[in-house]
Amino acid sequence: MNKNRFKEYFLQSLTGFGSLALAIMFYFFILNIGKIFGEAVRVVNILMPVVYGFVIAFILGPMCDLIERHLEQWIPPMKNEGLRTNIITGISVGLSVIAALILVAVILVLVLPQLFTTIMSIVNSVPVVSAKATAWVRKLLQNNPELQTQVLNTYTNIGDMFMNWVQNTFLPRFQQFLNSLSSGLVDFIVVIKNLLIGIIVSFYVLTNRKLYLGQTKKVIYAVLPAKPANYLVFLLRDVRDIFSGFLVGKIVDSLIIGLICFVVMNILKLPYAILISTIVGVTNVIPYFGPFIGAIPSAILILTVSPLQALYFLIFVLILQQVDGNIIGPRILGDTTGLASFWVLISILLFGGLFGIIGMIIGVPVFAVLYDLATKGIGKLAENRGLSKASADYRELDHVDPENGRMIMKTESRTQTRKDRLLLQKLQKRLRREK
Repeated sequence: MNKNRFKEYFLQSLTGFGSLALAIMFYFFILNIGKIFGEAVRVVNILMPVVYGFVIAFILGPMCDLIERHLEQWIPPMKNEGLRTNIITGISVGLSVIAALILVAVILVLVLPQLFTTIMSIVNSVPVVSAKATAWVRKLLQNNPELQTQVLNTYTNIGDMFMNWVQNTFLPRFQQFLNSLSSGLVDFIVVIKNLLIGIIVSFYVLTNRKLYLGQTKKVIYAVLPAKPANYLVFLLRDVRDIFSGFLVGKIVDSLIIGLICFVVMNILKLPYAILISTIVGVTNVIPYFGPFIGAIPSAILILTVSPLQALYFLIFVLILQQVDGNIIGPRILGDTTGLASFWVLISILLFGGLFGIIGMIIGVPVFAVLYDLATKGIGKLAENRGLSKASADYRELDHVDPENGRMIMKTESRTQTRKDRLLLQKLQKRLRREK
């Protein structure tokens, strides 16, 4: 008895001491939260190459799996199956990394020189475009001299303001930006260093991804009971499928859209085909708003050459966006997120407002994961109360019977109400007769 009482007192004291220790730790955490976050940021910066590596590996993972499946059929069985597996893995990872590097290099080589040429071309073409616009306004309003004078004065003032901005603000800042590239060479080298190390890290992650996946499952099942461990594994699998399906699918979709844009612009002989196709392809990664984000500055670029060609381009982009949204996109992406259009729009606005362009790109898969968790959680709660998990079953729901928890539909409720009304009328007639 004394031992049991001593054990009870000891556990109570231990619980109290633990609670006090946690309270003190929380107090010091709040007191030094700035320093803690500063150190956390420093650690993240140190490990940034690892972050780059995991992101690259996550994006290239599906390509590696695809190449491995083909190599499994092409490479014949060997006596040493471990060697065969290592060969297949090494070839698939190497091809995936090389393909990604070639793609990035080609884009940079094609886009960067034309970007500089385009900027200088726009600056040089402003006087010519201004003269053409002035002549067009004069011809259009030649029968109304007063209105012509007002419009030309306004246009001249706007043109002077724009030229002053270009000469006194834009060009000096652009030159300053070019100079800062050389002065900020250290930062640039750090980014390149992080990317190079990230590529090496991604190579190791891709090569050993199945081993790391098995180790992660081992830790989960060793630490947690079977039921919550299964739930966590299923959750992580859903997160991987949603993110991988959306991001990789969007990248492939954007490459196709960029190529289509390049081909059609060359057929229509529109200017700046390489630069604009790259802009349209890159911005297409952003759902809904991406095509318009890319189309507006691109149309302005073409407008400096020809207003009619800018109109052709806008019509083409609208058609391309419809083709992508209704044909190309659904075939590549499928229903990877499971989100309705309304929730996609909300996720883009919310995460885009919080995290900018990156938020607009990852907002849809993040919101899809949260939406999936909420849907499953609410469905489980409804099932525990004996209700249906399907949202469609609630469209015609009138109420839930509080006594037996049965779902009463509107048609059944109307029938019951009609019966009650007829019964009430009979009772009223019987009371009148008795009176």
